[in-house]
Amino acid sequence: MKRTKRRLLLLVVRDTANKPTEPLNTRRLRPIRQKTKNGVVNIMDNGDVCLEFVKNKGKEQRVVEVFLVSSDGQQVTVFHPGDRGKGVAVSDCPPLPLSACKTFIFESLPAKYFKKYQYAVRFVGLVRSKTPKVTVYTEMAKCMLMENSHPADFEAAFYEGTKVLVSQRGICIEKAGTSFFLNSVKSSLHLSQDVQGLLDYVEKCRQQCMQLEAVISSVQSNDLLKDQLFPVVVGRQPDVHSDGESSKESLVSGKVGTLYMTTRNSLHDNHLLKTNSAKSPATNGTFTMVTEVILPVFMESTGLAVELHFGKIVDKFYDWTWLGFSVTPLCANDSSKGMK
Repeated sequence: MKRTKRRLLLLVVRDTANKPTEPLNTRRLRPIRQKTKNGVVNIMDNGDVCLEFVKNKGKEQRVVEVFLVSSDGQQVTVFHPGDRGKGVAVSDCPPLPLSACKTFIFESLPAKYFKKYQYAVRFVGLVRSKTPKVTVYTEMAKCMLMENSHPADFEAAFYEGTKVLVSQRGICIEKAGTSFFLNSVKSSLHLSQDVQGLLDYVEKCRQQCMQLEAVISSVQSNDLLKDQLFPVVVGRQPDVHSDGESSKESLVSGKVGTLYMTTRNSLHDNHLLKTNSAKSPATNGTFTMVTEVILPVFMESTGLAVELHFGKIVDKFYDWTWLGFSVTPLCANDSSKGMK
């Protein structure tokens, strides 16, 4: 009896933990349709979020359940397309709702649908983090403050090719196919002066976009206009030379290595590190190396060191240079006993 009560209590605690805290909202998000591992996720033309859950039936993927959330997140509709639970084939658009639909409001959503609603919330949050709310063209870069919650993600795409992404996870700098991730402001103190100047410029642009967002939001809150003022675009991109380079001098100069990592988390998940194609001096050809990271180590005084699966160790320094070397076994030659 005590075990049964304990299990019931654990189920109640788990369901409470998974319960959505606030409804989703797709305001100002454009329609999108994306296939995932578990099915297909959609933001419809009317703003509704549609999750299509699929199963493999023989050699065909079929939609067996549709989870539909209204654009304001207040209403949820669930139905199973097809006859007798067989589902329907995946097509270019979601299945139409049937007469046998279950409809719930946000406040009374059953616990068994909490995870699916949270899945829809995460999908909407991801789309928001990639949707510009305020865009400002400066003399050096196109700066975009995204639609996600505060602090919003920020992206600065410099006309000469460098891109800086600022999010809650940290700062990612991309240049010439190379990415470098900083998980704290303290880490940037070890970077070269050129890169620190780049980050200072990015932070000023980010603050400017945040101020514009605050001012326009204040005007919108006065309810003088019923129309949405966002998204906002300020300025325009300066003229560029025919070779694609900006007429302005690049903020960052210096050598950039070929090794790059996507994000700090992906390193710890043992994802792949890739190098971009480069000319081989021996063969005058091109080569592309794909290697798996065995052990990444972040060192504040120098940079990032990674051990690759075939025994090589690569050090990526804060000044964008990198050093790689192989670890080979030592052997001694004894004439009496042969090679060891």
